[in-house]
Amino acid sequence: MSTCISSTAHNGSVRDICLHYFGCLREAEREEFFDTLNPHQQLRIKTEEQRISRLKAVFDNEEEGTEGIARQFKVSFSRWRADYWNRHPGLRRDESDEEVHHNVAYKIPCKGNGFGLYANMIFFHGSLPNTIDGYPDKFPHQKISIEDLLYNKDALKNPLMRKCGDNEFRYFHLPANNMEWVEEAIARYYNEDRHGYDGLFRRTEDSSKAETLLRREFWRGQVHGDRNDAIHARHMRPGCFLIHMRPRSDMISKSTNMENSNGGYDRPANLVLFMPYLHWETDSRRARFAEKTLQISQKYKRNELTQTPSPTNPQPLEQVRLSRDDDDHIYDEFHSLERAVDSKLRNETRNNPQSKFSKTHLARSLASRALQPKTVLGRTLYYASVLREAMDCYQDERLLADYLLSDPPLHPRRTLDQSYYWVLKDTAKRDRDQVVYRGTVPRKGLLCSCSHPGCRHYQENHRKIPRILMVDQLWLWVLDGNTLITAFPKRYGRNEPDPSSVYENIKLRLEYVGMNEVRSVYDLALVVIDECSKVFSDQSKAADMKPHAMDIFSEAIAKITYYQSVAHDHLLLICQELSSAYRSEYTIEDIGKAKNVFDLNPEGSLSREIKDILDELHVMMDIKTIQRRVLRDFNRNVEHIIANPLAMSKTTGTAKPKRTAEDHFQERLELNVKSTLQFASTVTAGLEDQATDLKDLETRAERVETALESLLSLKQQQASLLLARETIRQAEDAARQGPSITLFTIITVIFLPLSFVVSIFGMNAAEFNGGLWTVGQEMKLIFSISIGIIVFAFVIAFNALTRELCYYIVQISWTTFITSTGLYTFWMDFNPDSRAVSRRRTEKARWMKDSARTKKSRQLKEKNDRQMQKLKEEHDRQIEKLLEMQKRGLKEDGRSMESEIV
Repeated sequence: MSTCISSTAHNGSVRDICLHYFGCLREAEREEFFDTLNPHQQLRIKTEEQRISRLKAVFDNEEEGTEGIARQFKVSFSRWRADYWNRHPGLRRDESDEEVHHNVAYKIPCKGNGFGLYANMIFFHGSLPNTIDGYPDKFPHQKISIEDLLYNKDALKNPLMRKCGDNEFRYFHLPANNMEWVEEAIARYYNEDRHGYDGLFRRTEDSSKAETLLRREFWRGQVHGDRNDAIHARHMRPGCFLIHMRPRSDMISKSTNMENSNGGYDRPANLVLFMPYLHWETDSRRARFAEKTLQISQKYKRNELTQTPSPTNPQPLEQVRLSRDDDDHIYDEFHSLERAVDSKLRNETRNNPQSKFSKTHLARSLASRALQPKTVLGRTLYYASVLREAMDCYQDERLLADYLLSDPPLHPRRTLDQSYYWVLKDTAKRDRDQVVYRGTVPRKGLLCSCSHPGCRHYQENHRKIPRILMVDQLWLWVLDGNTLITAFPKRYGRNEPDPSSVYENIKLRLEYVGMNEVRSVYDLALVVIDECSKVFSDQSKAADMKPHAMDIFSEAIAKITYYQSVAHDHLLLICQELSSAYRSEYTIEDIGKAKNVFDLNPEGSLSREIKDILDELHVMMDIKTIQRRVLRDFNRNVEHIIANPLAMSKTTGTAKPKRTAEDHFQERLELNVKSTLQFASTVTAGLEDQATDLKDLETRAERVETALESLLSLKQQQASLLLARETIRQAEDAARQGPSITLFTIITVIFLPLSFVVSIFGMNAAEFNGGLWTVGQEMKLIFSISIGIIVFAFVIAFNALTRELCYYIVQISWTTFITSTGLYTFWMDFNPDSRAVSRRRTEKARWMKDSARTKKSRQLKEKNDRQMQKLKEEHDRQIEKLLEMQKRGLKEDGRSMESEIV
């Protein structure tokens, strides 16, 4: 069936009014469709038109962060339209097809009006949904602007300042963890002005209700991280606390008397809860806002340097501080220079693709930034996507810029690694090593080689968008037993309904809520806690892009298990081949696969991956543990509030107070208490099931890690065995070759002296009887001399006593010689040391180089002095020439004047 954003008619199946109005209808058709809507739907259309008009004004004015984006799109669109009309001269735009506006008033987004953001509100009367008039949509989709909710102090127009009637309760949600918004909301609830804090967080004697509720131990004192830590270290410490609104002295005086004058119990009706929960974000949006956060921090540090006096800089601030205009001018020049350098480097990469620079990482990044469409239509679509991205992120970026480093600050979203490794300054590398990121990023090896748009595999991989896990915070207040205020962030740039949004799931759950399922504000708080805790565990809610984290982790563990099994089987096969080779005549060099035993990289990579999986599972398990602890405290506090007599009977051992059958109010209260406690048990059981699922994944991963460690150990043992067997084989070979070497040595000892003596007597020398000796005479001399040398060599080689005597004679003779002649004394005086010689060589070489540099510097200085002297002389000559020309001119002027006088 066709629906919105479809090329076919689908008037009967409009899923979203705003999407159909702005995305499907032509301008001429919108007015007729608008008249068919009910007042709530028309108000929703007008609210969306206000938002579009605000953003259009911002981008048309090219405010900070939006420079040139709308202008580039308008220029590209105008060129495409002119090109289209030139190619289709018979077609022209219908002049009647003009934009339809309903004369809506709008304000430029700023800090005072909450940047055009909206808070959500839900009302109940009894256990039935309730819709209040004057606001868009119906239950549970009603919204109110941040400006009207936080900064409108008219109790008649601000629903937060109205008093709840009997058997009524309500819910207000702020779309960011902004501490200033929370303080404003609490102040509006009590119809007070937002209080301030001094440096010591001291409470005054006349503390207001808002100040009492947000006192240090329950608010600013729970903030983790200071200004010296990284920004992602900022979060509220998890916990759930009861808040007593009575003064301390009154609490002490009434501590012994729990029952008040009305016969009831003096119970605190306010509680606060801080709890982390898992969510997700696309990697591109995460990187965009991480860069924005870095820019804001750097700008803040620059402002601190120019505005804060330093002890090392005694000058007045007026002399060292740059004006805003000069500062902006300097940075504008810097960015212009940066753009020029980028353009020059991109041209170098494009013109010389084979150069060394073109192969660097910087060149590749510049080339990717320069990949813009070449056609007019392609550039129009490209700039349209850039404009839409900027419009989607504008409100969140402005919120970040104005509140990130304010007092009190905004708490930005954190990645999984930022929440756990908060001491790290930068976790970008770890963020892109998440299991979910690796499971959602498209890889080259997985892409279809055909690259045909009609291929199913190509389409599946092309639609892959890298995503990562985030850790968001739930801030929750229950006030006076009838008002619920929460603050938790949405995904970056998600202004339209997001199927994976926590609040959208809350609305969806409440939209189909049954009779008496939500009986009190505490049931509503449990719904919020339940939806925050099961973002990834509830697989029944199919979101558009939400990653199925549990399935991704399970798939990653299964893949590593398969690779581990394959590696184990491969190792066993190699071991079998090696065993067969040892029993045969082959050696290790004859087996090609034996070298794989010494390669631990495949198993090491698998071990690193499984350790990353275990690390992330441990972080997720820690978050679930915190959630269970916070939920346990919440259940205990709620039981203390709404079932105090029952809680007192449990703690003191007394029986329950008797109830009369005629007291219908008491029966209904008891029924609400039982329903709430039963619902709390259900939410707790669901959270336990989520923790059990994570524990199962952790157990599987630990088994795989143990198997990989065993495989690595087995492989190392096999490698050690291979080396040991190779050593034994080499020793055996050496033992087999020992007799042969001994034989060769004996032969050499025998024939080497013979060869030496024969070569001497073979000389034609007169001393050898003039060469008149006979062969017999020569043989006698040769063999007698050779036998003496051979016998002496064998005696030294095989007789230890003779060898030691020879060593004794030689050593004593040499020692006597060097000590008697003074050579040894000279050697001791010289004391040669290799390190000392090396040090002297280095020092000598350094001195020679320094001398050469000094000489070169002196020569350059002399050359510069000569040049300056020449320039000075030339300048003096020019001045003299000018003076002479002036003198000549004066003389000529004097002569002309004399001639005129004459």
